Amino acid sequence: MLFILGLGMGAVATYVVRWSQQPSPDEPAVPTWSGAYTARGAMGSSTPRGEISRELRISSRGGLRRMELPSGEVMVDTGEWVVALRDPDRSEVICPSYTGLDESSLGSRYQVDTEPGSPIAGRPTRLVRVTDAQTGAPALELWRDAETGVPLARQSYFHDGDLASWSRIDEIDYTAEPPPIEHVLVDGSDIGGLPMNPYEFRQRANFAPAPPGYVPDGYQEVGLFCHQCEHGRAYAEFRYTDGLRILSVYQRNPRKEPSGGAQGRGRGMGCGRGAARGEEGAHIGRVQDLDLGIAHAARQRRGGRVVIVIGDLPAKDARRVLESVPAEE
Repeated sequence: MLFILGLGMGAVATYVVRWSQQPSPDEPAVPTWSGAYTARGAMGSSTPRGEISRELRISSRGGLRRMELPSGEVMVDTGEWVVALRDPDRSEVICPSYTGLDESSLGSRYQVDTEPGSPIAGRPTRLVRVTDAQTGAPALELWRDAETGVPLARQSYFHDGDLASWSRIDEIDYTAEPPPIEHVLVDGSDIGGLPMNPYEFRQRANFAPAPPGYVPDGYQEVGLFCHQCEHGRAYAEFRYTDGLRILSVYQRNPRKEPSGGAQGRGRGMGCGRGAARGEEGAHIGRVQDLDLGIAHAARQRRGGRVVIVIGDLPAKDARRVLESVPAEE
């Protein structure tokens, strides 16, 4: 359970796909900067215990962006993944890259507006506002250097419009030559998972995952992915995106799980006291609702599958996705 929550929280918290700007005919194009720079800034995020913020030293060259924290921890944004460098021989994928935005992938759910932004770090900017067209709530604000296209500030919002995470550059120098950035070997499988079809997954994990029958409007299927925890147990992930946020439906074989799931009585998290049986006779456990701060999760044993839904969406929608997963034995 902790493995899946950590995986899902990392993806939900910071997932914004890469930039591919397509300006309207009356909007000036913002160039893509391919040169090097150094910078100082900060980043922060909301957690169940409050906001956490940290200062950053940034250097960028060759398509890689190196971020160093005051503690000495180093992260590298490869343009596809954010990777923490734990030691010379080990790196850990934290989340997908969050330096940009692909407007073409947003579809009809979001409205995108571009306008002149306030100067940041002494640089002129173009501000991209992404708004939820259904609710009017802000989804993302991205300030890019109007002359180089470098992301200078970003604010991401939860589905209800509350601030989820932010980053900003306070000083930037395009003339300084940054030091070489550590080579990062990343295939993404530790968070992105291995793409598989249902037959391949069944051969590997000895159970058949089933996609949900319902996902909220605007979400499109990305694919089925296989994850493996440190104990060797395989998890299936049906992944969906609305172009800005990720919705993940994880499943695993419930072998060795006690009746009603492993939740017991619990406190304040929708934990159940036992199990019920569905109309088909499949073993149906109580639903657990978990507020992760940066996302919502719902968990239930549904017949021959334990299902965990994680996404930035209302609790009722997470339950609806969960309950749409078939519960056959």
